[in-house]
Amino acid sequence: MSLRAPESVQKLQTALHAKAKEMPSYRFYALYDKLYREDVLAHAWRLAKANGGAAGVDGQTFRDVEEYGVERWLGELAEDLRKKTYRPQPVRRVYIPKPDGRKRPLGISTIRDRVAETAAVLILSPIFEADLQPEQYAYRPGRNAICLCHMTTRSTEAQKAERLNAAHRLLEDGTELSDAATVLARDYGLSRRQAYRYLEEALAIGHLVPITEPSVPITLKIPGSVVRDLRSYSASSGLTLGEIVARAISKFLKATRRHG
Repeated sequence: MSLRAPESVQKLQTALHAKAKEMPSYRFYALYDKLYREDVLAHAWRLAKANGGAAGVDGQTFRDVEEYGVERWLGELAEDLRKKTYRPQPVRRVYIPKPDGRKRPLGISTIRDRVAETAAVLILSPIFEADLQPEQYAYRPGRNAICLCHMTTRSTEAQKAERLNAAHRLLEDGTELSDAATVLARDYGLSRRQAYRYLEEALAIGHLVPITEPSVPITLKIPGSVVRDLRSYSASSGLTLGEIVARAISKFLKATRRHG
């Protein structure tokens, strides 16, 4: 099963992202009808099925849906969304035992709700992506906090200070606000909305701010096969993937210090 979005969905996402990037102040008032598009819901189903998982409070499994008829099932969901009669079900609470004897709570939504939520993410993500900073990795398409552990001692505060100072200099030079936003967006990979926010803050501060000395960033790439092993260990140990990776990195750094 291909998890690549169909061309029609890709075109929709590209258009939404381009609009959000180009017009930061634009308000998206007509998005709801995109939620129950046939291609959007079909792709949301494929993504939800690929993630797997147990049944929610209604007891319905992916196999149940396939036996009932996926197309028919999606059609009924689309109709409920179109008529605005769709109502999410309660989340089933389960507890996963941890090595220390405690239990980690986990919420399991129904498959119907997972598909509807995934469809919403498909529509909203391209819009909010336009506002995210380049250093933000978690829960973003093409970026993964496990496959790419981006460790750097340069704080986001230093980056913010650098951008604020650039905004201050542009304003001090008498650059028009629109032109200044264009320069900031181009030089720092920002959306125009983000650039305007830096300009507004720089105007309010009225002076340059100190920048801490940056250090060299370190990137660790974890092979896909190792990630699969980590997921298996996570399921058996009750630890999150983040906890496992953090402990491994900590042990590696300690061993490195011991051996010089």
